[in-house]
Amino acid sequence: MDEQQAIFEEPLRIRYVCPRWLLPYLISIGGGTFICLISIHLVWPVKALLVLLVLVILKLGDFGQIIQQQVDLVLDAKDRWFILAAGKSSVPARLIQASITLPEFIVLILQTADGKKSRFFLTTENVDTTTMRRLRIRLYYPKVLTD
Repeated sequence: MDEQQAIFEEPLRIRYVCPRWLLPYLISIGGGTFICLISIHLVWPVKALLVLLVLVILKLGDFGQIIQQQVDLVLDAKDRWFILAAGKSSVPARLIQASITLPEFIVLILQTADGKKSRFFLTTENVDTTTMRRLRIRLYYPKVLTD
């Protein structure tokens, strides 16, 4: 195994902190949605129902959990994910197929054994460029486990 290949097979440890731009972005989207709903010409019961629907969607999206979490994400040499919260033990997780990998950012959706899904927005603002590059390669070319 050559040195370049060995570098990309080392375990990745990502110290996740929510990007600074995410909270204002989510607030502006939510606020804009409410302004649009209030300004459209519908009867008040329909507007109230739509506002309630938006609130339910925001609650189900659990955006507060996305913004507040500060954890370490570990991708080991066998492509297994672990979530390390401060003061807690590591929790094994699996990567959900709905995760997004783009040149500008990566959205990881990890699901733990109890079914809880956690979303992580990774950009070059909160993860260094070398780690982002290594992570993209590991996500594009996952290993096939023979265990």
